[in-house]
Amino acid sequence: MARLIFPKGNNLGNLFWTENEKPSQVTINKAMAFFRSKNYFASAFPEGDGICFEHDYKKNIDFFREFMDAFPDLDFQIYDTPENRKLMLQINKPPIPKPGNFYYKTCNKKIKQVNGKEEITFSGPDVVTGNLYSVTISKEQLDLIEKGLPFEIVLNHLPANKREFLISGISTNDLFKDKNDF
Repeated sequence: MARLIFPKGNNLGNLFWTENEKPSQVTINKAMAFFRSKNYFASAFPEGDGICFEHDYKKNIDFFREFMDAFPDLDFQIYDTPENRKLMLQINKPPIPKPGNFYYKTCNKKIKQVNGKEEITFSGPDVVTGNLYSVTISKEQLDLIEKGLPFEIVLNHLPANKREFLISGISTNDLFKDKNDF
């Protein structure tokens, strides 16, 4: 189980793994190139048991999603700080869909007419908590998303956690409570 600790204050973020969990060197090299292409400071530990990282403006949810994408075969435990190492969340078999493979596509879909327009409600379990969650958008908004327009633009009227549910299946703000979050 890899341990992910987000950067906070003057502390760099860290991702640690054991020898048994260690990704291939090819995966590590690709991940490092990916992070650097996104303007991270990222450095592999010389011992080969993890990496440290930092980014000036990323939110914890961004770190979370990008690390799940970069290391798809790792299971994760997320800790709050290096000092007290309180376990915040454990993710087995990463549930975050690959880019373009959004969570709403796996949800139950209910269509209804409201004032002559179609509204679509997507419902499914939050991939972290298991709680049932629903988000309703218009057919026109869905069409724009399907054409590739960003969720943040098309659904700017919705709170970030509702947009995130449609993207990744994570609905709760409780996972990421500090100023760097959602």
